[in-house]
This record gives sequence, structure tokens and C-alpha cells, in this order.
Amino acid sequence: MKLIRKEGFDTTPVPDLFIQKYMTCATPVFSIIYIYTLNKCIRGEKTDIKEIAEVFDILESDVLKAWKYWNECGIVKFDEENNSIEFLEFNYSDDEKKTKRSNYIKNDNFEKSIMVSAKPVYTPQELEMCQEQSDEAKRLFSMAEKVLGRLLNFNDIEMIYSFYDWLGMSVELIEILLKYCVENNGARKNKFIESVAIQWCESGIDTVEKAMERINNKPEYIEIMKSFGIRSELVEKQKEYMDRWLSQYKMPLPLIKEACERTVLKTGKSEFGYAEKIISDWYKKGVKTIGEVKKYDDEYKKGKNKTVNSKTYQKSNKFVNYEQGDYDFDSLNRLKRELLDK
Repeated sequence: MKLIRKEGFDTTPVPDLFIQKYMTCATPVFSIIYIYTLNKCIRGEKTDIKEIAEVFDILESDVLKAWKYWNECGIVKFDEENNSIEFLEFNYSDDEKKTKRSNYIKNDNFEKSIMVSAKPVYTPQELEMCQEQSDEAKRLFSMAEKVLGRLLNFNDIEMIYSFYDWLGMSVELIEILLKYCVENNGARKNKFIESVAIQWCESGIDTVEKAMERINNKPEYIEIMKSFGIRSELVEKQKEYMDRWLSQYKMPLPLIKEACERTVLKTGKSEFGYAEKIISDWYKKGVKTIGEVKKYDDEYKKGKNKTVNSKTYQKSNKFVNYEQGDYDFDSLNRLKRELLDK
């Protein structure tokens, strides 16, 4: 972009370090509040938290959080008790610039921070338009109703759409999130669901695979679940099956996946009990590789064909050797007529 500065414009001296370093780390609302209040300071005008909140149509608590944040960054001195703000000089080196980010939600696996106060506010008209014009939004809300087991109210729709729009989650990832909250914790409260969504986002869980790994811990579980086509949290019974296959049978993962795929093809669903029969049979036969499985399949087919051929031959012999009775059909017909006459 070509930027042209005309003479005679009043200016507000925003330090370069603020733009280059501090502004890039802060939520946009906080940066706007800093610049707006700095402008008021340069012009010798007074302002307060209420006035700033009304100008930008935000909560007063968000304005307060902004000043606490910049105070922790060390670029202003915010005296909440006396309701004063002092703009400080930028004399920090890059290495010395540290922010505490106390207003952010954090966890042990910190990757990035999500500012709760920066969550967008959606109007009913906006959400209604999204549902009318976006097939993805329709699918999102339909899925959420099924998982939560209730009709969605405005607060539900706003929260779930924020996961999609604000946190950048896919519909499939949101589905796993909701199932995790409902099935594992029995919780349908929005505050709890939103806190889990933020924790996942902070931890870098942005795919279905990462979510499954977070929920189920073992990567082997994820591979097995993929073979079954399952994208939900495991129940204890399913874990018992997989632990038996992996630990007790010590069955290689490729064979377990092969058994799962065969189960789905045969039954049309993820039947752990059916897969158990296949895997336990291989375990008893000492099958440990895909090659041995194919060899075992061939032997089974040959044995089955022999049995079928043998049965066919026996049936043929019985039919051929069958001694037919010597019946007088004329006498039988005569008896039939006599019975009918009576």
C-alpha cells in the first residue's frame, strides 16, 4: 500500500516499539484502547472506563482488563485505586520485554493463549443468516442438537458457532468436543464446554487426530479406532478389548487393524466382539504377520471346499442309491374317489 502523509494533520505519537512488538502480541481491542486513550492524553482531554466502553461498544470489564494488561507489560502505570493512567517511555530491549498475560487462560501444555474477553458477540440476525446461507452451519447445529440431546437456544447456538468461527474448529472436531463433555463428564453446561474448547485450542488441538490422542492417550488406540471408523471417545469396555489385543495377545498393530477392517466389511459396524473372535483365533493359531493371515485364509478356503464337495457327493450317492417304493397308483386313486364320495 502507498501511504501519503499530508501536512497539517494532528498526530498522536504512537511509539514504534508498541506497533512492532507489543501490538502484535495483544488482542486488537486492547491495542485500540491504548491508542484511543493515548490520543486523549496528548490532547489534554479526560476520559474514563465507561466512556471508552461506550465509544467502542464493549464491556467496561474489558477496558479494565486492557489497562491491567498494559500495566503488566510495563508500558503504562495503571493506578486502579486513584483511577489514573500514566504512559511510560519505551526503554526496554527485546529480551527484557515480557508479559505476564494474567488475564489469559493457561494450562500446563501452553502453546498459545486465548483472550476470553475477545470472543465475538453475535446478534440473533447474524446467526440466523448463517444457518440460512451456510450448509456447514446447518450441519454444525444439527449435530450439536443430537449430541447435547436438546433443542438449541440462542446461548447454545452462539457458543457453538464461536467454536467454529472464533476458535477455528471444524465441525468434526466440535462433535468430538461435545461428546467428550457429555459422555465422559456428563456435563451439558455451556461454561464447562467452553472452558474445555479453549483449553483444547490453547494446547494446539486443531484436528480430529489430536483430539483423539488427547482423549485416549495411546496412539495405538487411535489407529485401531480409525480402522473401525470411530470418531468418538472410547468407553472402558472398548479399552479392555484393545488392551487384551495389544498386551495379552501381543498382536501386532497391522493385524489388529486388519481384523477391524474385516469386521466392518462383514458386519457393517464396529463390533469389538466380532473382532475379538478373529484376533483370538489368529492368536491360537500363532498367526503374527499379514502373510501368515493370507496363508491361513487359503488353507481355510481349501478345507471348506473339500467339505462342500464331500457333502455334495454323499447327497448324490443317497439319491442314486435310494430304493423307490412299489406303489399301485390305480388302487390309490380308487380309494381317493371313494373317500370323496363319502
